[in-house]
Amino acid sequence: MSSRLVIVFLFHSEATILHSRLADMRGDEEPEAKKNLDEKMKNVEVKETALANTEAHVTRHIPPYNSSATTPQEAYVLDKIILAEEWNYLQDIYYSLQKEVAADFSLYPSFIRNRINRLKKIEDDSEKKKHSCILSFINYLVKFKDQHSMDGISSSKFEKLPYTLHHRFTTMFDVTESRRLPPEKMNLLISYVLVLTLFSDDFRTDYRDIAKDLRMTTLTLRPIFEHLGCKLISSQKVSYATLPIPLTFFQIKKRKRKNKNKL
Repeated sequence: MSSRLVIVFLFHSEATILHSRLADMRGDEEPEAKKNLDEKMKNVEVKETALANTEAHVTRHIPPYNSSATTPQEAYVLDKIILAEEWNYLQDIYYSLQKEVAADFSLYPSFIRNRINRLKKIEDDSEKKKHSCILSFINYLVKFKDQHSMDGISSSKFEKLPYTLHHRFTTMFDVTESRRLPPEKMNLLISYVLVLTLFSDDFRTDYRDIAKDLRMTTLTLRPIFEHLGCKLISSQKVSYATLPIPLTFFQIKKRKRKNKNKL
């Protein structure tokens, strides 16, 4: 039995026992005992919710998320997408914007180039730095994808990623000796990119440029956005991906196994 199944079994067993004890309590029992059991039940419910989110994250191949989020900003957990120790390696765009001489962003993906002017207009310095770092992380993800796929390897072979990010990406996306990303991990990487484009565009993103950067089409990106719980809308002949709340996913259909014994 896998460790994940063991954890599921233990959580459900704990919940079953506590439910049974609550049901058996008589009205004349001490209120303090009931209160303690209520607190334990709340803890079990929190654990089960967290476990369900983790299971879905693994099954769906999507970034970490919070199913109980009440705002789009909370739906996908930015602090688990970009880890605390990684932000210091993502300040290249921010520092380039601080220079008196106009910086050259021509080597960055078009999604980033098309948002530089908007970055410059952000007055709050902490917000400017945050959005700059998000764009930098997108840049490294796109470059990492190119380095490990046949359609982009020639254009990215001279690109270097910070060691911390390269090590994490290599582990997270299961890069093999052949340097190719497994299909499900390629989808996971693309999902990370798309979620970050939502953060960058205040959860209403025109995805035409990121489609080109990922060497895909807008049509092939649409189902991935939908898989992430996004809603696609059109305005003035432009399609946008938005993130409605509460976060809702399409059910993943499991393939039915054929009964070999059936005549």
